Amino acid sequence: MTKKRRRPTPEFGIPYPVHPIGAGYADLAAQGLFPYCAMMQVAKEDVHQDYVICRGFDIRMRKFIDYEEDNDDKPGIPVAKPYGKRVKHVYQIGQVFGAFLPTQGPRDWVCPSPADVDWRVGQNPGVAETTPGHPADLDEAINEMMTDDETKYVNWMLIDTADDLIWCMLMEDHPGRFECFYVLQGVWCPKSARFLFDCDSTDYLLAIDLHYTQSAGGLIPEPEKFAQGWFKLMPLENNPNHKMIAVVVTLDCDSDGSCENHGLTDGECPDTETDPCE
Repeated sequence: MTKKRRRPTPEFGIPYPVHPIGAGYADLAAQGLFPYCAMMQVAKEDVHQDYVICRGFDIRMRKFIDYEEDNDDKPGIPVAKPYGKRVKHVYQIGQVFGAFLPTQGPRDWVCPSPADVDWRVGQNPGVAETTPGHPADLDEAINEMMTDDETKYVNWMLIDTADDLIWCMLMEDHPGRFECFYVLQGVWCPKSARFLFDCDSTDYLLAIDLHYTQSAGGLIPEPEKFAQGWFKLMPLENNPNHKMIAVVVTLDCDSDGSCENHGLTDGECPDTETDPCE
């Protein structure tokens, strides 16, 4: 048996849309929040605090947006960093991440996220109004994020974790427990199988050691300048010049006493064919 379809508008001769499973009326537009996702690749040196320039397929315009320095035809896509990683030099050129863009409205077009949502991720990842880096709580207002030229909004946000460790070098002697000091973040180079440093850079991270060190009466030694080790980035609230602070996880206390300049440019590793395991 077949069910005769009703025609709400017989003068047009067009049948109504039918749901493929329920066989009833199908909605022409499904309202609600729909997260758009895409793959993004870091395409420019990570020199911005809150976002990074990527290349990828923008599903809104269904077009691949490439990046090339000083090329208006290949502008790239500004993608916000996760709140827990809003510090410079966290990402490296060539890394690939998923990115999300929640929107409200029918699936085939984009419209603003709901204005009655106070803590908005929505169409713009935003920046915390008062707290640097990670918002202090869900009640904190989120302002819209724009690029450094103050003309283009940042709509995408990287899908990434904030729990990664970073390898850093002390740029001054360890001052003791609970005393802040500066470190230089290393760049992982796969061909060399080690972290390399741009010793000409002065873009240091603020760091602190919470361990019970010797100056505090403990047994943990306090290494000299250029010692290296693992750090974890944590949000910082009361320092106007730093949104994040690197907390010591472990340090190599036998310092080599020097910083070898590997001539890194734009965060890229030197081209070498040597076997790192030889």
